[in-house]
Amino acid sequence: MKGTFRIASLAVAVAIAGCGGGGGSSGGGKAPQPAAKSAVSGAVTKGPVAGAELYLYQMGADGKAMGDAVAGPIQTGADGSWSVQLANSIPRPLLIESSGGTYTDEATGETVNAGSLNSFLPEGASTAAVTPLSELLVRSTREHLANTPGASIEEGIDAGVGVLDDVLGVTFDPLTTVPSTTGDDSAAKQYAAVLGGLSKQAHTISSGTDAFDTVMALIEDASDGVVDGKKDGVDISIGEAEGPLPVTSGDDLVAAINSYASSNDELNEFTSFTVTASTDGNGSVSPSSVSLLAGARANFDITPDTGYSIAGTSGCDGTLDGATFTTDELSAACELSVSFEINSYEVTVTNVPGGQVLPASAQVDHGSTAQFEVTPDTGWTLLSVDGCDGTLDGTTYTTGPITEACTLSPSYAQNQYDVTTSVEAGEGSMTPESQGVLHGETGTLTVTPVFGFELSAVPTGDACEVAPTGNPGEYTVGPVTSACNVTASFSLMSYTVTPSVSGNGSVSPAGAVTVQHNSATAFTLFPNAGHQANVSGCDGSRVDDVFTTAGITGDCTVLVEFEPILYQVTTEADHGSFTPANPEVAYGETQGFTVTADEGYEVSEISGCGGTQDGNTFTTGIITAECDVTATFAIETYTLTASVDGGNGMIGPNLVENVEHGSTETFTVTADEGYVINTASGCGGSMTDATTYTTDAITEDCAISVSFEEEGTGTTAAVWNDFNWDEANWQ
Repeated sequence: MKGTFRIASLAVAVAIAGCGGGGGSSGGGKAPQPAAKSAVSGAVTKGPVAGAELYLYQMGADGKAMGDAVAGPIQTGADGSWSVQLANSIPRPLLIESSGGTYTDEATGETVNAGSLNSFLPEGASTAAVTPLSELLVRSTREHLANTPGASIEEGIDAGVGVLDDVLGVTFDPLTTVPSTTGDDSAAKQYAAVLGGLSKQAHTISSGTDAFDTVMALIEDASDGVVDGKKDGVDISIGEAEGPLPVTSGDDLVAAINSYASSNDELNEFTSFTVTASTDGNGSVSPSSVSLLAGARANFDITPDTGYSIAGTSGCDGTLDGATFTTDELSAACELSVSFEINSYEVTVTNVPGGQVLPASAQVDHGSTAQFEVTPDTGWTLLSVDGCDGTLDGTTYTTGPITEACTLSPSYAQNQYDVTTSVEAGEGSMTPESQGVLHGETGTLTVTPVFGFELSAVPTGDACEVAPTGNPGEYTVGPVTSACNVTASFSLMSYTVTPSVSGNGSVSPAGAVTVQHNSATAFTLFPNAGHQANVSGCDGSRVDDVFTTAGITGDCTVLVEFEPILYQVTTEADHGSFTPANPEVAYGETQGFTVTADEGYEVSEISGCGGTQDGNTFTTGIITAECDVTATFAIETYTLTASVDGGNGMIGPNLVENVEHGSTETFTVTADEGYVINTASGCGGSMTDATTYTTDAITEDCAISVSFEEEGTGTTAAVWNDFNWDEANWQ
């Protein structure tokens, strides 16, 4: 049972409480707010210690007090209780030191002077117990920190909890549970029963010594995890000169707790018992016994001997996790029995070419040896066997004593043979000229003819097979089982020159031509009318209509493409455009155009290249030479009409025809006597003086309309048109 009484550090923050009050101040600022505080209460108990003096400290890395006390002195009451307000800014854990005071010994009823007791105040705790058990945790923590450089306070407390677990299994927190023999808190009563039991044990084994000093000697005894009257095998002194602590045991502690609990009506529900542990040999279990209070658990660390593993546990209900057995919550004594079994290891064999090892694997008990037979294959020789610290005698390999799984790795060498080459005819080579090939394996040859020669046939071997690999000039030799010579023959090469013709024309010769290595050949080109020849390939050159290859060194193709001659058709349009413009047209083809007139113009005529016009489209005749297509345009004209709405005047002229696009026209407007112009509109125009109406630029047929009204009956249009509404002065 490992307790989880863990203490985490908080960030350090110092809060200074300010003082309020009246009086003059030149600063004018606000007084600092008091630091936030929390109450902590507890008791000093071995029975209740009255009149003890407490101080609380921050700690150094060694678990001891550091600097001035953060609280104290604090005096305990008659029941051992104490309380204090601590600033929340003080980081935890804190060390609690208690000294002095008196208590009534639970075993004798006598008043006893208490000595020094220590405890920790963990992070977040609002209660704290200062008892011999908390003293045990503090001592074990400090001992762990001294022996473990770099360990944290938290790790030290964990180690202290482990020591307490090895001695006594409890369900209460020895740092924060406040012991009490009354009330409903079962943990507090259990704590009180243990403390009373310590007094009973101290009185039983050493009645003539100081009761408190004897209890502290028992705590020192327990600090090594074993209750036997000694610390790490060394006698323990009671007090300064009261003699050594007598031999005692965990059973004595159990009997003392049960004796004290049974004599107290408030505590007789609590029983204590001993859980023991033993093995069948081949390993150990620790602790060998632990005193336990009902409802608590116990932890046992199991250590198999070298070469053994834990086989199982029995006798106490619980669970095995790795090498730690944790009991269930127990209510009676039990004996944990641990059994071990010898380890068995697998000896395996690495499977490598060249032979086999039998057996292929074996299960071997720890410390035993095993033998293997190693047999090389035909054409192979056994060189060595590595692994498992063994020895090779002929073909028998004997391992050393086996202490873990291991692997045998045999090593074989293949026989090797010479493969040589020779050329019987022609010019060429084979590489490598000579090579060593392992038994049963194949070699590779590269056959390379001199430029202009080729291999006459697949090379042959006098004592080995030769076959192409599929890669140009590459052959395999073997499998080789003896020395072998490979021969090859070469002959002069010839190539095929093939003409490839497309389009309207022909070449001569028309078919493929066979040409000896480095010779040339020629082709005559015959394009059809209106066509021309593009020719390439075989690194050749053209003179007029004859194409001659370079010296031929491989199959090649002469590419001949007869294509129509392209002629430029030039388009001309002064007040418009052609789509497409100025195209090149293949011989014998026609070309279509769409002609678009500029704004204000219309297509008049399109001509040239023997073509025909259809509206604003034009198609040439068949093109056999360069030619021009020309489009002419006529400017668009419109008709303007003018009229009077309602009489009483006139406008002239009344009709204007053939008005060119973009031009303007003027009209004279004359009112009858006694009338004035009322409105004038149309053709985007306006009155430019009292009697003249001028149009906007004309882009379509349009009409102008004027009206008149009696003089003096209304404001004329001209007046209103000239009137500035923004500058009007309204009355």
